[in-house]
Amino acid sequence: MISAAYYSSRGGLEINEDFVHATVNGNKCCAVVADGLGAYGGGEQASREAVRAIFSGYRGYNASLPDPGQIGVMFQLANAGVYAIQCPGCEMKTTAAALFIEGDRACWAHVGDTRIYHFYGGELISQTVDHSLPQLAVDIGKIDANGIRFHKGRNQVLMALGTKEGVQPEISETTPLHGGLNAFLICTDGFWEYVYETEMLVDLCKSENPKQWLEFMRLRLQQRANGSNDNNTAAAVFVQL
Repeated sequence: MISAAYYSSRGGLEINEDFVHATVNGNKCCAVVADGLGAYGGGEQASREAVRAIFSGYRGYNASLPDPGQIGVMFQLANAGVYAIQCPGCEMKTTAAALFIEGDRACWAHVGDTRIYHFYGGELISQTVDHSLPQLAVDIGKIDANGIRFHKGRNQVLMALGTKEGVQPEISETTPLHGGLNAFLICTDGFWEYVYETEMLVDLCKSENPKQWLEFMRLRLQQRANGSNDNNTAAAVFVQL
């Protein structure tokens, strides 16, 4: 059984440049989260277009779990869609992360620092690696992974949708899902900046459904944020086998 929930908040900013959508159809699920980059203008349009384009591509492959080549095409369509609506002085760009599930298999892809977490058996099994300047600092050993949250260049992403040259998303291998609860969280940096991975797991262990899980984590975010915090958006998916 698959269930999903999602939300998006402008946080302490005037405009929400995030966008999210998730669908569940029988034993299939697709969830996409995008975070428009504010420095380029039009972030809210870019994130919406990216999610729309990925879902449009997904519906064309809805008979089965998309393979890496098909996922790559979806992200290329999203990149082209964002690039097509740019204009002088508004070179909009966006991050994006997409999760695909069919039965007992899952795969995912991302561009930028919107993350996907996979929890199983009371543990964090995997998470995506940011395409960002702070992640480079982790790679060369200057900071640890948690230091990304406090790095002075935390908002500098190295890959985004909306480029003339196209984009190569990072795509996971197809992952088998085992019996019990598999929980996925897809979230923007405005979310994971304030909710730590250990806290995600604690809140998961006391949640009966994805909506409740998000509510627990949002409460942490609201208590920790200072009122001028970034847009924050997340989708949660439970797969009970």
